[in-house]
Amino acid sequence: MICLFHAVQMGWGLNDKGQLGHDREEMEVGLPAEVPLPEPAIALSAGYFHTLAVGESGSVWSWGCNGKGQLGLGQEVVLVREPRMVKALQGERQGLASSCMIATRHGIAFR
Repeated sequence: MICLFHAVQMGWGLNDKGQLGHDREEMEVGLPAEVPLPEPAIALSAGYFHTLAVGESGSVWSWGCNGKGQLGLGQEVVLVREPRMVKALQGERQGLASSCMIATRHGIAFR
């Protein structure tokens, strides 16, 4: 995963758990392809089978494998192939925080 300077997120490589955020069922993606986030990302974190992003608005987005609840979307869904907002964190941004951190078992995103 990479976040380019013009706020476009691109992903390529292994995609067997949807960790690239593409609505594709391909196991591997050989060329960079845009991740369809509804807003530009300011931070990305790639875990082994999942990815997290912080959007410009402060919203947190997640996709990939959710076998242990690592996406923050509850236990109802196991695999997410496109970014979904982590609604439990919506509205948690307060004031003018200068930093933000998302931590999971396999990934951390800082801003």
